[in-house]
Amino acid sequence: MSYLPIEHHGVIGDLHTAALVGIDGTIDWLCLPYFDSPSLFASILDDRKGGYFRIAAITRQARQRQMYLPDSNILLTRFLTPDGVGEVVDFMPIHAGGAPKKRTDHQVIRLVRGVRGEIPFRMECRPAFDYARKEARLEKTPFGVRFSYRLWNIVRGILDWVCDNWKKKDEGIWEVRGGAQDFTFSKMMCWVALDRAFRLSMKESLPADRDRWLSSRDEIYETIMDRGFSGTKNSFVQTLDSETLDASMRLAPMVKIRVRVRPAHAGHAGRHPARARERQPGSPRRPARRSRRDRKGTGRDLLDVHVLAR
Repeated sequence: MSYLPIEHHGVIGDLHTAALVGIDGTIDWLCLPYFDSPSLFASILDDRKGGYFRIAAITRQARQRQMYLPDSNILLTRFLTPDGVGEVVDFMPIHAGGAPKKRTDHQVIRLVRGVRGEIPFRMECRPAFDYARKEARLEKTPFGVRFSYRLWNIVRGILDWVCDNWKKKDEGIWEVRGGAQDFTFSKMMCWVALDRAFRLSMKESLPADRDRWLSSRDEIYETIMDRGFSGTKNSFVQTLDSETLDASMRLAPMVKIRVRVRPAHAGHAGRHPARARERQPGSPRRPARRSRRDRKGTGRDLLDVHVLAR
């Protein structure tokens, strides 16, 4: 791992500490929970044992760009290749109010998003606690990395926030003009968050407000199917109760949001998927189903990865 020039870094912070994020997607300097705390990542000083947290495109053909969202401390590191564009969003939440922050309130949040096309990413997290004087230990379970109770409480707080706010309008992922709207993709990702957290709580026997999560999850699903799917277009749409298509909703099958309907025929209308009907003369035929071999390699998951480091 080579050393990046200092000018090839962005800075994120929460007024108590700060992290340096390289243009290659690497956090190579961070002390937690305060500026004068021992380092967690310090590869900017020692790339061999200093510790780092890298999320980056695998291909060497990627060009990198960094920018901040307007009037914010939210840093975007964008990777551009001939096949696609992806980005890593980094920030540290700044809590409002005059109450002093607890040690567990200091977080680095990293989001990985696909903008267009296809672009593979790799994540490497190699913490080096106390200036690399303490060894890091990672415990795994049959379901993956073991959650600490404090981390799970953070996740629970996020999911409770989703339950409270999923009905609100938002700006979407495309930065379209026209102000906040009820974007179907945003509702879908709220459903994903609740669905995956609910499943995880069951598998790991973790405490959770499962009744509330399940109720909100099912309400979101029904909203998407009733108002986010066009029977006329036979497709998910960009915003609720609209007829505008959106490429982002092609991710729906990958996150287990599926609609099984026959292609719409002439004269058919309505927003909710209709029951299967006999094909009418002149209506389009269903495309031939491809074999498993033909489909191999076409079902890669594109996920929005949320990584929290404390």
